[in-house]
Amino acid sequence: MSNIFIGYIFVFFHLKINGFDLLPDFIGYILIYMGLCKLTVETAVFEKAKPAVIGMGIMSFMSLIVGGTINYNSLIWNVINLLATLVSIYILYIINTGIYEIEQTRNISLNSEKLFEIWKIQSILSIGCTVLSWIPNTIIAVFAVLLTLAAIIANIVFLVNLYNTKKVFESVN
Repeated sequence: MSNIFIGYIFVFFHLKINGFDLLPDFIGYILIYMGLCKLTVETAVFEKAKPAVIGMGIMSFMSLIVGGTINYNSLIWNVINLLATLVSIYILYIINTGIYEIEQTRNISLNSEKLFEIWKIQSILSIGCTVLSWIPNTIIAVFAVLLTLAAIIANIVFLVNLYNTKKVFESVN
């Protein structure tokens, strides 16, 4: 579960110096994939997320390579961005479902209810941010920034809860 936690730090946060991301998403997806492989012995549900994680890893690597040549205002980019958002939401859903199944089979509390609550909020905020980024309006742009700040807070809350889940899981292993 540590790899999933660290992977999401890479995916959720972007620390850039001179335009270079020190926490590239594709490394996060590699870590998440490694975590899913380890957790598949606990429940097969984690297997469902692997193809999506591989796809997101490839897409984020390609985006890193061609980043300077992308027209971020194009319809194609908007559709790709929305699809990436939906796939990310799906991956988190599968991970939360796997955590829930571990809770059920091992009869331990891993905080899956709280993770699902946060996931719902993250999902709404992520989709809202993605859609609002398409609308070139100053008032909407201000609202999009506020939604983005709320999404960052939701991501931090999710990571704190995932860290706590990781600690409990590791203490029983």
